[in-house]
Amino acid sequence: MKLSEAIIAAKKEGKVPIIAEVKRKIPKLKNFHFDGSAGKMAKKYTDAGAIAISVVVEPEFFGGRTEDICDIKKCSSLPLLVKDFTRSEEQIEKFKEHGADCVLLIAAHLNGKLKCLIEYSQNIGMEALVEIKSLDELDYVMKLNHRFIEINNRNIDAFEKDEGDVQRTKSIAKFAKNCIVISASSIQTTEDIKIAMQYGSDAVLVGTALMLSENPQKTIKKFMKL
Repeated sequence: MKLSEAIIAAKKEGKVPIIAEVKRKIPKLKNFHFDGSAGKMAKKYTDAGAIAISVVVEPEFFGGRTEDICDIKKCSSLPLLVKDFTRSEEQIEKFKEHGADCVLLIAAHLNGKLKCLIEYSQNIGMEALVEIKSLDELDYVMKLNHRFIEINNRNIDAFEKDEGDVQRTKSIAKFAKNCIVISASSIQTTEDIKIAMQYGSDAVLVGTALMLSENPQKTIKKFMKL
């Protein structure tokens, strides 16, 4: 099942679609480093009821590694989103070869290459999730006739060291007509999720709150009970 299809299916069942993220470093928390099995963490997320897994493979700032894609796919059959500062077809092809189902493309980083990379992803059987942070970027992506969007509530150019909040989703999502919208970053509480869903988000992506939780399964189940 595609990530977009998993979101739609969960909503039809009346569930809050939670995409649970594995990341090895959190740039704003210098002392945090996850050196465990990405696959085992993904299995915990899967067993708790997440509808998809996200993994950050960017190495320099987030400590990620491409091998985590394979590890996760061995332990979970859920759709897998891979995150990096993706700028080339070669990167996308590598993610596909390792088993990823969907790739994140950051609109602000790609300019004229965005359309080509969306099309390339689709041509090799992957979904492209396009990240935006403003109404101007939303307008640009919609003019490309792309309707699968992530709103990042933090500033990725500052490597998400800012606090951010779900108000960015609140101000943008309602204008994303006929789109599937994921609200990502700064999702810390059930209230954050309520706001995101109320104002037009179709799913939420939760990373830091789960990686810091002593019981991520319990946290996911709590977030799903809205």
